Amino acid sequence: MAYISLDIETIPNEDMIQYLPEPEVKTGNLKDEAKIQAKIEQAKEKQIADMALNPFFGRVASYSFVNSEGDTSSVIENPIDDKSESFIIECLLGLITGVIQSDNTIVTWNGNAFDLPFIYKRAMMLGVELPEDCPVLSQLTKRYTVHPHLDLALALNGWQNYLSLNSVAMPLLREGKIDFDVTLIKSMIENGEGDKVLEYNRHDAELTYRICEKASKYLF
Repeated sequence: MAYISLDIETIPNEDMIQYLPEPEVKTGNLKDEAKIQAKIEQAKEKQIADMALNPFFGRVASYSFVNSEGDTSSVIENPIDDKSESFIIECLLGLITGVIQSDNTIVTWNGNAFDLPFIYKRAMMLGVELPEDCPVLSQLTKRYTVHPHLDLALALNGWQNYLSLNSVAMPLLREGKIDFDVTLIKSMIENGEGDKVLEYNRHDAELTYRICEKASKYLF
């Protein structure tokens, strides 16, 4: 059995802004209409900023699989739309299926709560069919299991609260994440700088793989 790490990057889906619910805003004792409106606008801006974290309002922008032999990585093509994202999702589901069929283990950092649910829910939203023999989401996100999917962030913390990748990578590997503004991912892809997105994505997957490589000898 081999470990293969997976990491994805996501972006807002601006086509879905119109479907965002009205934000709940606490105005307290405010009476000034202009100030109340300003708070509402701030809340809406926060909603839009957080769209990339929600599979109903975001998109998968890139992915990277890493193992001892190298990586398989890809970034969404421009124009960014349902068609280009569907292709990314189809590739992801195919790769996930291949890993499982080979009896290997997918390793993620916070994959139970983020990466895997995001991929599967985007497939649902886009109508992308699961490949034959592809497990459903619930089979990959069972708590306390380390195969066929290992959420390294949870396992290293006793299946309790979330650990950041940097908080483990820095003391264990003496190396951390790349300094990178994820809010710029969409504009970078549109401007032909998808290679920089992939570099960031790949580095996170590599850190996850290297941490797993050390931890597996002792913990799994």
